[in-house]
Amino acid sequence: FLVGFFTGINLFFPAYIILKFLGDESILGTVQSLAAILSAIGVYIVGRKVKMQNRYLIFISAVFLILLATSSFAIFYYAVGTLLSITFMSLCAPLYGVAFSSLSKDSIAREKSDSHENHYSFIFDQEIFLNIGRISGILLLLLTHNLYGNFGLRYLPLILATSQIVIIWYVKKIDSLNLRNEKNKS
Repeated sequence: FLVGFFTGINLFFPAYIILKFLGDESILGTVQSLAAILSAIGVYIVGRKVKMQNRYLIFISAVFLILLATSSFAIFYYAVGTLLSITFMSLCAPLYGVAFSSLSKDSIAREKSDSHENHYSFIFDQEIFLNIGRISGILLLLLTHNLYGNFGLRYLPLILATSQIVIIWYVKKIDSLNLRNEKNKS
């Protein structure tokens, strides 16, 4: 749920602030295209250089980048903050996705080997909670902006990014459990 909550905001927030601060849809398309290129380069580099044992460090890097993104937006609140935030978020997204997907698929594989349940139910449950989190994150962002105006839009992403520090502990726990199970199989 929390990962979905964060990714919902991460997917919606850049488009929202581009339209709010930089103008029309043509700018949105240009900025998102450049961010997609930057993200693709990030995925390529991560895919070529990183080993499975580095998932925890990848996740920490993603959290650090999202803290940079939201801090730069809170500090340089307007066009500069928007561009810096989107740049850091586009670098963060592939790291976050790689670390989370790898951990969750390993957890599903471990559960499947421990029990005879259908692993599709694990994937289905994961997707349901991710999507509920995404919808909740987008609704919270819109609600906060409507209730608190620019103050809410400026600082809510930073508060939520800071909450990702708690998830680091949880990711470390899952990662060490998965790596321990891999060593026991060998």
